[in-house]
Amino acid sequence: MKLIIFFIGLICSTSALIADDLTDSTAARRTDTVTVTASRSFLTVGEYSVPISTVPQEILDNISLRQIDQALIFTPGLTIQNYGGLGGLKTVSMRGGNASQSVVVLDGVVINMAQTGMVDISTIPISLVKNIQVQRGGGSALYGGNAMNGVLNIESGEHDTNVFLGNIGIGSFQEVSAQSTVHYRSSIGNFMVSGDFTASQGNYPFAFNEFGNNLIQKRENGDFVNSSVALRYRLHNYPFRVTSLSWLRRSDRGVPGAVLQGATEQTAARLTENDIFSSWSFTHNLSKNILTDAGFSLRHNTTRYQDPIALIRGPEGINERYIAQEAHAFSSLSIVSTSLLQQYRVQYSFSDLQGTMIENVEGGYVKRAVISDAARYQYNMEILESQWELQTALRGDYYSDVRFSPSGLLSIAWKKFEMLNARSSLSFDFRPPNFNELYYFNFGTRNLNPELSNTYSFGVFGSLGQNLSYEIDGFIANIHDKIIAIPTGPASWSARNVAEVLNRGVELSLKTQFFDKSLLVHYNYSLQNPRDISQGNNSLLPYIPQEIVSLFSLYTFADNSLGMTLHYYSHRFSLGGNQKEALLPAYSIMSLFFTSQLSFIDIFHPQLKVSCDNIFNNQYVVIDNYPMPGRILRLDMSFSL
Repeated sequence: MKLIIFFIGLICSTSALIADDLTDSTAARRTDTVTVTASRSFLTVGEYSVPISTVPQEILDNISLRQIDQALIFTPGLTIQNYGGLGGLKTVSMRGGNASQSVVVLDGVVINMAQTGMVDISTIPISLVKNIQVQRGGGSALYGGNAMNGVLNIESGEHDTNVFLGNIGIGSFQEVSAQSTVHYRSSIGNFMVSGDFTASQGNYPFAFNEFGNNLIQKRENGDFVNSSVALRYRLHNYPFRVTSLSWLRRSDRGVPGAVLQGATEQTAARLTENDIFSSWSFTHNLSKNILTDAGFSLRHNTTRYQDPIALIRGPEGINERYIAQEAHAFSSLSIVSTSLLQQYRVQYSFSDLQGTMIENVEGGYVKRAVISDAARYQYNMEILESQWELQTALRGDYYSDVRFSPSGLLSIAWKKFEMLNARSSLSFDFRPPNFNELYYFNFGTRNLNPELSNTYSFGVFGSLGQNLSYEIDGFIANIHDKIIAIPTGPASWSARNVAEVLNRGVELSLKTQFFDKSLLVHYNYSLQNPRDISQGNNSLLPYIPQEIVSLFSLYTFADNSLGMTLHYYSHRFSLGGNQKEALLPAYSIMSLFFTSQLSFIDIFHPQLKVSCDNIFNNQYVVIDNYPMPGRILRLDMSFSL
């Protein structure tokens, strides 16, 4: 099956060699000078020397998006760890790492929290998503801790005119979705107000073999409600430009556990979350060549987990409450000459957590302060009619509760021909232990060290003719002092720095349009081999597939679009050691969608979206014993005023 999927992608892509012109952002282009603008922040990496994938706008516009994982699966080197349904936890893993080894950035602010070090992307409001980029490879020198394997960068963006945008959707398993956004432009600035609501009963059927009997069961306790409001504005009629993003969000979900022989865990567990976030940035051009940038962000998050029938903690069950707060402030300076960009940044971060299961600290309260300083240089030059981009970055992070962690990045790109260009990078990265790994009851270890890694990447990119663009990147990543859970008793585990990981892989991305640009095809293939090489071990890491394939095709005719998506994930293991009983089979998912602009209605400019995900109703799991939904039907209506 995987060979069929592989060759479908190659056939679709190479067919474009006889087709029409293609204009694509991955094609090689000349840049003779470096410019500095309000949009070029310290976190803007080199344009060519580091592999960056942009989620195509056609995907964001045509798929009935409920959560952003539906768009991210079209990115090479990226895996979504999904516990099932809209209410299931969803995290991003890049290049064989775990979720806490990648960072998620929203409008320039890292939103990973110190409690877990990762982000549940199922709670990010869809109405805020304007553009998505994925930087693959180490990025700690730019983004700080956790950016060992990659960065998910989300931008909210603005609209060109005053407009009201709305979307209403329904789907299988009593799924309801609604988004509304108002964009307003004035002489003093641009404003956006948005609201999101998503809900599902999550009671999808799944096949299960119980003691030799093949049964069809329904997922219990899988309901989910997520709602949010957001305000974004940009003021530009002042000596400095002000950009702000704030949101209020609440989610309430069931937390169903593993489906086991004779029982389903956590049939009454609930997770409620309240989140308040606000960020501000201030940008000012001191001169034509000097830009200053400063800003801060605040976040307050309250989480409550309840399971009244889990009597392991007492007759009233489990009732845990956590209050987490984050504050960040930064200042940066950018200086540009004809071909050299210099950027300097200082940052202060403060995080704290108070909760029921925080042990060995007074009042169940822990905190962390971090002071960071960084420098980045990007040099563009021309040698023998070839364009070269050289980028280097250094950073130091001083933690109050773990040891000092330096990081660095060196990357270079060579551009001369349309059909063949090259890039290479070397990075030294780290991940600090999160609060759970340090302090959680029966798990935390106070003297943990940061995980350390070094990653080397080499790639080629360009355009073949004028109708096919490609990127091929290979990498080698080595992680030291990896934190893993070690059993210490019948019901207790302990976090320890004991593992070492070696991962090698190749990522391929092809993009094309043909038949007079009416057919668009995106094809991605990832091959990786992440292995635990500590203490004579040589086993694959749990839940990381060695092969990932994604195919997105879109045919546009008149005011309509018809598309197909295909995803393939190779076998994985649910446990280290790779025992046969821990093998999870490979699976593939095919989906169809149709979009129509109802041009005969002039008032609301309505757009109809119809989709069928997993059309063959395949039964599969991403996480062992957590069944995924089968076939899902969705109907959306978008409109604008």
